[in-house]
Amino acid sequence: MSDRTRTAIVSFLVIFGYLVFGYLLLTGWIKPDVSGDVALTLTGGVFGVLTAGFCWALGYELGSSAGSRAKDALIAGQLPQVPVVPAPSPPVSVPQPPPAPKPIPEPATDRQTGITATEFGGASDPNTSAYDNHVINDTELGVALPYRFPGTRPRVHVWGPKGDAVCDIVDVGPWNTHDPYWQTGGRPQAETGTDMGGRHTNLAGIDLTPAAARAVGIDGKGSVDWAFEGLSAPAATVPAGVASEPPWLTLARAEIGFHELPDNHGIQKYVDLAGYGADGEPWCAIFAGAMLRKAGITLTGINAMARSFTTSPAFTKIDTPRLGAIAVFWRGSPSGTEGHVGFYVGDAATGRINVLGGNENDQVMIESIPISGSTMGLLGYWWPASTEPKVI
Repeated sequence: MSDRTRTAIVSFLVIFGYLVFGYLLLTGWIKPDVSGDVALTLTGGVFGVLTAGFCWALGYELGSSAGSRAKDALIAGQLPQVPVVPAPSPPVSVPQPPPAPKPIPEPATDRQTGITATEFGGASDPNTSAYDNHVINDTELGVALPYRFPGTRPRVHVWGPKGDAVCDIVDVGPWNTHDPYWQTGGRPQAETGTDMGGRHTNLAGIDLTPAAARAVGIDGKGSVDWAFEGLSAPAATVPAGVASEPPWLTLARAEIGFHELPDNHGIQKYVDLAGYGADGEPWCAIFAGAMLRKAGITLTGINAMARSFTTSPAFTKIDTPRLGAIAVFWRGSPSGTEGHVGFYVGDAATGRINVLGGNENDQVMIESIPISGSTMGLLGYWWPASTEPKVI
């Protein structure tokens, strides 16, 4: 039996009881033995009980029905549900990685290391620039390198024991004027102890102005690293008339710094390469032939005499010097048999040329040799007949 049905039955019985009791009282069927006041009190009590029962039944119906409907609605999901808000979690401290260090700028390419540097210019050593003739002062950041740069000159980054500086190239030197040692990965020619002109050197391969020396921590002389700022090493220019340096000259450059043993000994490797001569003989022609033959040049008619290059059918005389040309000199007398031979690498001071050769001051080096003199002079330039100079 449902709650609604039960409530209806109880309500009917209570109302019916009211009616029966009232009828019995009115018709005299119920005659209480007590006084009227007592009877009235009992009648009120009966009515009170019946009314209370009716109200209880009605309240039960309303409460039960409302409760049932609320329960059903909740089950059906029709009533709004109060969202459950979870308690906020305490903040979690996530360790952060340390900030990345700032990248250290990479040095420019082709860094030259351990180069002896000397100080020049300024009030204590007056010098003018070989490029524009300005007086090199105490405040400009400048360097000198042993090569004359055509056109726009690159800047040079110098690292010293106490700092670094970016400098302009303001002069040519020290010692040599055509020694682009950065091109071959070699060392400054002045490190041999003698420059291309035969002077004894202090081994320096770069000069610094007073301001540059102070910036990097050099006092007069010291060791530095340097590189062209933001550039690869600019190529040394090739004299007009050739497309590139000939292979025998490149091979000869790699031999710079070789020094003989006393009395022309210790040269057997060049004798073997050339295919003529002997250990203990003057060896300028032996060295030249060794480099040419190693480069694949035929040496027909060539021997250990320097002047043999002037009569060999394998070589042709040329009027204009070209980089790598065979420069032949006379010694003693232009009409004699003695001489010297090496490879032309450029002009030097007026009346002189730079020659890379063997047996120059008992070693392989670039020497500045006079074109004309009382005991020595130039006979001319020769070129391998099998490989004509490539005209640009």
